[in-house]
Amino acid sequence: MSRFTEFPSLACLLVLSCVTSACSRPHPLEDLPFAGQEEADFSVDPTMGLILDKRRVGVIVSANVGAKRLQEVANQLNATVTGVSSAARIAVFDFGEGSTHDTVNAAVERMRQLPELEVVARDELLEPAVVAPGHNKAQKSFIPLWMYPPAWIGAANWGLAAVSAPTAWSLRHKLLQREQETQISTAPDLALIDRGFPAHRDVEFVPFGAMSATGDHGTSVAGTIHARWNNGQDIESVHSADGGTLHAAEQSGGSLAFAFLYEAIARHTNARVVNHSMGPAYAKRCLPQAGGPTLRCDPRSVGRVFDGTGCDPAVTQANIESEGRIIAAMVKAMNMIRRVLIVQAAGNDSGERVPAGVYACDTPDAPRGLGDFPLDYNAVGWAAIHDPAAGANIIIAEASTQEPSPDWVELGPELARVGFSNINGKGVFAPGVSIGATTGNAGFGITRGTSFAAPFVTSAAAHLLTIEPTLTNEELRILLTDAAYTRPVIASASTTTRHLDVLLASIGIDELRKGRDTAVLSWLCDIDDGSEDGFSRVLLGDDGRPSGFYPYDIHGDGKIDMSDFRRLRDLYWMTKTNSLLDADGPEYLNQPKLDLNEDGIVDKPRADGNAYGAFGVLDSNAWVDDETSQWLRGERVRDVDVMMKAYEGDSEGWTKDDLPFLIGSADIHIRAQPGLSALGLSVAFADVLGAPGPSGAPQNLQPLSTIALGLGEHVVTTPLTLGAVVRVWPLCSATRLGTPVDVNLGDLTPGFDYVAVPMFDRAACCAAGRDACGSVDPTPQDPPPVISPTVVQWERHTTSASGNHESNFFEFDQAASTGRSISTSEVSGITATETKVCTPRSDGQYDIEVTRVSDGGGSPQQFMAIGPCPAINACSGPPLSCTCGSLIAHDGATHAWSCPDGSSGDVRWTNCPYSQPEGCACDSKDKVVCSP
Repeated sequence: MSRFTEFPSLACLLVLSCVTSACSRPHPLEDLPFAGQEEADFSVDPTMGLILDKRRVGVIVSANVGAKRLQEVANQLNATVTGVSSAARIAVFDFGEGSTHDTVNAAVERMRQLPELEVVARDELLEPAVVAPGHNKAQKSFIPLWMYPPAWIGAANWGLAAVSAPTAWSLRHKLLQREQETQISTAPDLALIDRGFPAHRDVEFVPFGAMSATGDHGTSVAGTIHARWNNGQDIESVHSADGGTLHAAEQSGGSLAFAFLYEAIARHTNARVVNHSMGPAYAKRCLPQAGGPTLRCDPRSVGRVFDGTGCDPAVTQANIESEGRIIAAMVKAMNMIRRVLIVQAAGNDSGERVPAGVYACDTPDAPRGLGDFPLDYNAVGWAAIHDPAAGANIIIAEASTQEPSPDWVELGPELARVGFSNINGKGVFAPGVSIGATTGNAGFGITRGTSFAAPFVTSAAAHLLTIEPTLTNEELRILLTDAAYTRPVIASASTTTRHLDVLLASIGIDELRKGRDTAVLSWLCDIDDGSEDGFSRVLLGDDGRPSGFYPYDIHGDGKIDMSDFRRLRDLYWMTKTNSLLDADGPEYLNQPKLDLNEDGIVDKPRADGNAYGAFGVLDSNAWVDDETSQWLRGERVRDVDVMMKAYEGDSEGWTKDDLPFLIGSADIHIRAQPGLSALGLSVAFADVLGAPGPSGAPQNLQPLSTIALGLGEHVVTTPLTLGAVVRVWPLCSATRLGTPVDVNLGDLTPGFDYVAVPMFDRAACCAAGRDACGSVDPTPQDPPPVISPTVVQWERHTTSASGNHESNFFEFDQAASTGRSISTSEVSGITATETKVCTPRSDGQYDIEVTRVSDGGGSPQQFMAIGPCPAINACSGPPLSCTCGSLIAHDGATHAWSCPDGSSGDVRWTNCPYSQPEGCACDSKDKVVCSP
């Protein structure tokens, strides 16, 4: 049963003769596999100057022709039907081994008079579109120049940097995290129709049909698309996600072979994108002349001296258009069945045009190019440009290069069309010279051609589909080619003017899919590790020296603020030079904070910060700090620009517009708790001051005039300054501040962390309003306002008769009905900690997430439970009655208690909010008191 029998409306879209509003049901055709071709079947046709199949012709069958009538037509022509696509109504007529160009051309003229055949086309040979000399075979291996700036002309990785691939790799961590959570890989299957697929260590592909060992063009293109990422071998592809199969199909024939391979891939694989880096290669073709030199044939060459006796441009163009119609019919038919996007290489026929009077291919100094050669002289290009329905599923890739300019030392080279690239594809530019590629010698080398611009685009499409698998071909085309999601390029004569940018395209998904659950900007920018700093990893002692590391293992806390920016900035400073830079002091080179890719090893990062590209944060290249350090001029988005797009603000007062200025900043960890606790206080205020300004007074470096401090560490981001001072005032009474304490930090340097621990003078604080340095003056001038607490806490510390210790902490947010308890027990020198986090359910119960950790060995345990929040009723107080059994003694003043089993401890119930209005504080009885 044909597809047209199942989907009669499909025929309305595909049959060219169906032009009325009432479309008749097409007659069924029977699918017949394509018989395949040999290169010996092809030679240069003297009329068209094209390398054509001497025996096969492609046709589009009219809607009223079924399988029986098609066979009758073939018999009348003394031909055999050797391939049929019922979906596209395409068939292949084979005139046998003894046919010649003359006999086939005569048959084509008869076929074009038959009403049963809509379109008739000679089959044109498509070849790997590599520009000579192709791979640098003598170069057995090379080291990609990951240098700053990574734009050295000839560096093998320049193309990845040019399309912002290293920054786009920063999404890898989130994609892997999503895959682990869902157990589903979203990386799409891809397909490659090419020639020459020797095995290679750095790329894995699944053959689709017979493979030949002729050349290595297919393997080189496959590596650009799908090289195993981050494996320490050879090259890296744009697409960094794991998973997805690359299907490889060998194309030994021409346009008909491509059409049938495309159908086979679309029908029998799950490939979402097909790369085709084959083309006619006109600039390499020569037309033999009897008794004379071999001449180049330009299908546009009206008025050339050999017109009429050699290549006929009108006949040539007509055949290319017919081939294009066949390709378009196949593309439209397959995309009615399943979405498949084709990425087509533009071809390499352009360049310096042959000057007047020089036509011979064997003239040593004759230029190789044909001038600015248009894309619609390629059958696939014609379909993409002239058939809108087919073109919606095809992207043409033109090739770019780096073009030095007079001020390139300051501003970097420009992106420009490379001279050999064919033009006017209505697609996008991508790197096409000095491309590091996997080669047939099981190594890698340097290559060039639009053949390698196309796989850049294919790999970028795979990256976008991994982020959002439901993207349509229309959306992919928008993201990969439209001005909003690409960058400009000096396009010369081409009407294509935009350059691929994978980062901009990735962020563009947010615009196309507003309201989606996973926003790319959030994935890129929510990168903090959950600590106050945002990128702690290293525990700093009060002396500022590393004393251990934090156990944080998260990437993002749901909001984008200064903690995320601090991590971006720290990574930038760590990777700015080729030497190791330590954000906490160069003498501590082995601290965990330098383990950028989190593999447990502190080693030298690549200069662009992407030796591994897997640390789950924005790329930390030096484009982040100012315009002049951008290695590639133009509308390039800096990392800090991306962060500014997503920045939500912060309690420190910095705005998104401050972020570029804060690339040069340091962090100050203010620890007021030791000094406050010694006085029985819980609130202080601080300023960060720099060198004196014009007035002679120290300058306040923060947007907020005063920073409120509580009991804990507060990280403050501060612009660089000389002689930094942290000035802290303890809140010694409800009516006024105590005497300030200055902590001198010295000169701040970029990305470094400084620790400020203010210690307050007890006598000065008492003089400022403390009553016996133990309680607040009991006679405030006005009654304090009533403040309803939202968060309550209790602590219990127990020491048993046997000397074992147990500590319990619980906090409960009455407004949100959420709670958290931590229980720590020490028995025989082994400490075990159990943490429970309670979240309310609609049925009145709680979801309880339990984590157990013991230093006695074994891995941490995690599990979920449903029930009452376990510690809410542990103490019902006040007055307190604890769950130890019968309470023997309880002193309301000291909160001391003991139990019959000999255990004793201390319970404290805090009924005072965490934060109070300005001028208010908690008294010794946990009540809020405020100044008048």
